[in-house]
Amino acid sequence: MYTLFSVGDHIVEPSHVWTDRVPAKYKDKVVYWIESTWQVDCKAHRSRSRIDAYLSDNRSVRTPETDLKFDPWEATSPKSYAQEVEQYVCLGRRAPDSFKPIDDVEDFRSEFLKALKAGVFKD
Repeated sequence: MYTLFSVGDHIVEPSHVWTDRVPAKYKDKVVYWIESTWQVDCKAHRSRSRIDAYLSDNRSVRTPETDLKFDPWEATSPKSYAQEVEQYVCLGRRAPDSFKPIDDVEDFRSEFLKALKAGVFKD
């Protein structure tokens, strides 16, 4: 049995994390946001994800993914973000600095995009 953990927010990752995975047919469109589904296997300590849709900067344009396939299962690494999510989903434990609420999503989006353009999220 799997636990499904689906969120409608975006965590701050390196700037190329999602744009590198955009199918060729969407390369000419600018994608700033995605909708995705993340599955967590609590017993086997692994997870996988899939992209459900691509969204424009202001989320006014939503392009559904036509080939809904999950990535291969990946083992949960110690001290990783995936482990934090697993502990939250499977055990109800929340890391002290994880999953902070965002009061104003438009302000967050604006600040995130400024930081992205400034190169703050480089590997």
